This record gives sequence, structure tokens and C-alpha cells, in this order.
Amino acid sequence: MSANNTNTMLQAALSYAEKGFKVFPVKPRGKNPITTHGLKDCTQTQLGVKEYWAKYPDANIGIVTNGDKLRSLKELIDMMDTGEFALPSEIAAKSAPEEIKKTLSPAE
Repeated sequence: MSANNTNTMLQAALSYAEKGFKVFPVKPRGKNPITTHGLKDCTQTQLGVKEYWAKYPDANIGIVTNGDKLRSLKELIDMMDTGEFALPSEIAAKSAPEEIKKTLSPAE
């Protein structure tokens, strides 16, 4: 992964944590946690995020949904709709908002 993309993932993880989401590193281009305890190793602190992405610079980002997946995903989508939450511009430019919502929406 390029240094620019690694920096983008770090910035995205920092942005999510700043907005109150608990994040953790997952395998690059995947969904499986890298850490021993998976989502139980989540962090909301800027320092925690920086430490994880220093250790796992190619990691993808996992976001904890607080055990209530439908509610949390809906909350994230609603926050995107109201502009209260936005993906970092580098990521948003690569994905259309409807495409992002589709991936976050539960299957019906």
C-alpha cells in the first residue's frame, strides 16, 4: 500500500474516532480484525488510533456498532444524510454516497 493511502486510512480512522466511533484495525482489503481481541481492542482516542496505524499501517478500518448493528448502521447513514458525519474527502471522492450507503445498509 502506498504511503499516501496509509496516511488516508490513518486520517479516516482519526476522523471516525473524533466523531465518537470506536475503531480498530482490520486486515488490509478485508473485514477480519488484526488484533487478538478484535473489536474488544477498539479505541476512540487519537493516541490509540495513531498507535494502531503506526503498528499496522496497511490496516483497513473497523467500526464498532455497539452490539446493535441495525441501529448503528442506520445512525451512521442518517448522520451522512444530515451532513453531521462525512467521510474524509479522499475516501468520499472514490465512492459515491449512494454506493457507501448501500454497503452500510443491512440486507433486506
